[in-house]
Amino acid sequence: MSEFRSDKRVVPITFSSSARDDVWHDDKAPEAYEGWHFDALSDDGRQALIVSFYDNYPLSPRYHQNPPVTNGQTPTETCLKCPAVSLIYSVDGKVVLNAINEFNTNEFSSKREGINCAIGPSWFKAESAEYGTGYVVNLDLIMARKNRLRAQLEWLSIEADMLTNGAENPGPAMWNIVSLRSDVSGRITVTGADGETINVFHIRGTGSHDHFRNQGPIDVSLAGRCWGRGHFVDSTAVFQCVEAAGGECSSTLHIVRNGEIEARDVKREINGSFRSRFGLKVPRELIFTADDGLSLKIVPVRPIESGFCDVKIVARMGLHSAGEKLHETMGIMAILAPGRLRGKLIRRLSGLKIGVNGRPPLF
Repeated sequence: MSEFRSDKRVVPITFSSSARDDVWHDDKAPEAYEGWHFDALSDDGRQALIVSFYDNYPLSPRYHQNPPVTNGQTPTETCLKCPAVSLIYSVDGKVVLNAINEFNTNEFSSKREGINCAIGPSWFKAESAEYGTGYVVNLDLIMARKNRLRAQLEWLSIEADMLTNGAENPGPAMWNIVSLRSDVSGRITVTGADGETINVFHIRGTGSHDHFRNQGPIDVSLAGRCWGRGHFVDSTAVFQCVEAAGGECSSTLHIVRNGEIEARDVKREINGSFRSRFGLKVPRELIFTADDGLSLKIVPVRPIESGFCDVKIVARMGLHSAGEKLHETMGIMAILAPGRLRGKLIRRLSGLKIGVNGRPPLF
């Protein structure tokens, strides 16, 4: 069954691509959060890597434990934010590495005037070299059974800092895709509790880096969000469809080609659906179409990770415009249903996968 709709632009998520705004904004509200994400897909589409840093992890059980701010109190007097770092690495649809570590509030640090973030022993920073500019990511995470994951990764920017207007006029939520296209390389090493090397993984491919911030509770401002990107030979496509708590939807498509970025309002078509491992609804086929006939078709192929309230997927993507041949590639899409975290059981189960303050997760 096909669902076809022209979405209303009512969801206040501002889009930008600004390196200057890729800094911590230090919002004091208890439920405010910022996340920096780095992703990569190998050229053959078999390997997928996603790394995230949060100043306040919105999928943590502890994110929902802050008491309300009463008269005479400032947010910092009552707010216990939960910084976190995560890595997901999958091959052929099977999770090979999955580590989430959460820390105390005082273990987050960032330079407001520069692009630099450290959470516990993990960090990332922007760097310039003779061969270009980009991001260096260094991870040190504890895993189940006290195994340790250490990674040295690099995102070398190719298409970046292309739309700064949105950053100058921010809305309640901001999606800043700083580097829409990056060359990615690096190494991940896993050691046992005794320090002996268990395995070494090498990653090389194409990816991107973005920065998402929200001033309010994740499950109040959003009922659902689907987003992703595909890197074609001569262009990059970035899509997003967002459902507000009241049911209104917004769909947008950004295309990067010939050194420029084009923003388009699109109509969305959903052909069929299936359920992820934990019951999230996933479109079997998702098509975005602009008024001039340009279209992006997305077909999920294999999961990267299935969570209780989010799922990340490798998808086949096809970009077509009038008078041009179809361009195809493998890309990454993600779906978030934050309302599920209102359930205490879901929050408790989600917490079992998180290592907290140096203690390993249960699994």
